[in-house]
Amino acid sequence: GGTASAPLDSTTASGGIRERRMLPRPPAQHSLQSHSSGITALVLHPIYTLAASGSEDGTIKLWDHESGDYLRTLRGHTNVVTSVDFCPKGGGYLVSCSTDLSIKIWDVKDNFVCVRTLRGHDHTISCVRFVPPPLGAVFLEGGKIGSVEGGGAEA
Repeated sequence: GGTASAPLDSTTASGGIRERRMLPRPPAQHSLQSHSSGITALVLHPIYTLAASGSEDGTIKLWDHESGDYLRTLRGHTNVVTSVDFCPKGGGYLVSCSTDLSIKIWDVKDNFVCVRTLRGHDHTISCVRFVPPPLGAVFLEGGKIGSVEGGGAEA
C-alpha cells in the first residue's frame, strides 16, 4: 500500500530555507475499507467530518473520517465512479460522475438518495466539481480532452 510521509521541517537545497510540510506520517489513524474494487475518487466535506469515496465497483461510500466509521453506501451508478465532490458552501449535496455517462446529485444531509440524474454525454465523464459562490449551486464536468461543460444543481 502507499503511505505518504515526510518530515515536518526540511531544508531546501537552494540555501537552507526551512519550509513546513504537512504530509501525514505513519501510522495511519484509520484504514477505511469497504469497496469491493479500487478507489477512484475521494473528497472531504468542507465543514463536517464526512468523506466520500467513489470506486470501480460503481458505489460511493460515506465515512466519518474523524472516527473512521463507515456510514453508508450510495448506489445508482452502473459503472466506475470517476469523481465526487461536495457542495462548497457546506450544503447537503454531493455530485458524482461515472463511466456510465451519467452525473448524479445526491442529498447527503437528510435522506441519502439521488435527487437528480443527468444524462446526455457521448463520452466518459472524468471529473465533476461544484463551483463556489457567487455563482451558486453550479457544477462543471469534464469529459474528453479539451471539453468542459456547466450545469445547474437545482434539486
